[in-house]
Amino acid sequence: MATTQTAAQGPDDDPGLIAEALVVLGGGEHARVVIEAARTQGERWAVQGYVAPEEAAGLADVPWLGDDAALATHLDDLAPGDRPWLVPGIGGGANPGGLAARAMIMERFGPDVRWATVVHATAWISPTATLEAGVVVVAQPAQEVLGVARERAHAGGRDVEEVTLVRRGVGLAASSGGHGVDQLDAEAGGERSD
Repeated sequence: MATTQTAAQGPDDDPGLIAEALVVLGGGEHARVVIEAARTQGERWAVQGYVAPEEAAGLADVPWLGDDAALATHLDDLAPGDRPWLVPGIGGGANPGGLAARAMIMERFGPDVRWATVVHATAWISPTATLEAGVVVVAQPAQEVLGVARERAHAGGRDVEEVTLVRRGVGLAASSGGHGVDQLDAEAGGERSD
């Protein structure tokens, strides 16, 4: 009787049938974009909630899990394999000190934490690219800039009526206050260019 040899099985990159628990660190507009990106990968990630100093109005459909200290206590109570994956949801370029805040929060939780890499389902990643733990790839960088623009318009007491892409920038027509159009340059991380 002949025997059949099969090729050795390689690493299993398929996340399987059960999505992994994911907690987003941050409660602002960037956290919302990260949550949306994770939700496009529902077979991979199950967003459990977000961690921020206080509950965020813009994330009403996502459970607030408390602040960093509450999360740290919760993580300490779990076996390492039972801990959720974490991903930074703190903006960088348009958020003064954002990159430093990301680094600080990743240091705070230490090397024993499982840092997720979240990629929006419609994003294209080069086959030669390497994505490190904690990286988030959004669908379109302009979405991130639009979120920052909306946040700034609302903070200034204005409502955003119309959003248009203007060359490499983003134009926003404000409806209240008669301030006209803010133009934000996507390459400047959402900074005003007027």
